[in-house]
Amino acid sequence: VVGKTKDFNPEYYFKNADKERQHIELAERKEFIFYAGAKDETEKSKLKANAKSIIREIINSANDTCYLCDPYFSSMDIVQFAFQIKNSGVKINILNSKGAVTKEEAMKIATVINEYNSKPFGKIEVRILRGNSILHDRFIVTDKNVWFIGSSFNEFGNRATCIAKVPDSSSNLIIKEIEKWYNSDNYSQKIIDYAKETENG
Repeated sequence: VVGKTKDFNPEYYFKNADKERQHIELAERKEFIFYAGAKDETEKSKLKANAKSIIREIINSANDTCYLCDPYFSSMDIVQFAFQIKNSGVKINILNSKGAVTKEEAMKIATVINEYNSKPFGKIEVRILRGNSILHDRFIVTDKNVWFIGSSFNEFGNRATCIAKVPDSSSNLIIKEIEKWYNSDNYSQKIIDYAKETENG
């Protein structure tokens, strides 16, 4: 009948409101955040700025150790993220990859971290994975907590992507692998040493 009001279904509206509330709560706890991306440049800039802010908040939750793992992690990413850690007692370990970082960029990274570490509070080390990168997804580790990111740090928020906290039951497995890649010369080497090889050869 034209003009007839549809039957009101409170359960439908309550369920949808509850789902929306759960999504908001997950985002507030930094457990799951989805960025839908945008075509408009102004909106893109806003999303990217918000995404950077979220990553910095997560990084600053570290009390002892922070791993930033991204095959493409660059000297600019170090400035935008690693330099933003407020707790000077946190050891910052960065892992990137030879397959994604040029020799010229490796030398820039070495220069940036040498300058930073010359200061009394400097505690940044970058290691570069050997050969074809074993690393694909991007990870942030703050002490015993792990997040994975669907895009590189420098692209996060620019296109549709998400960041999600890994359940505690699985985080230890990821941390164990990251520590193995980072600490073993079979998997990686100090980027300062790699830059010296590049400079000399």
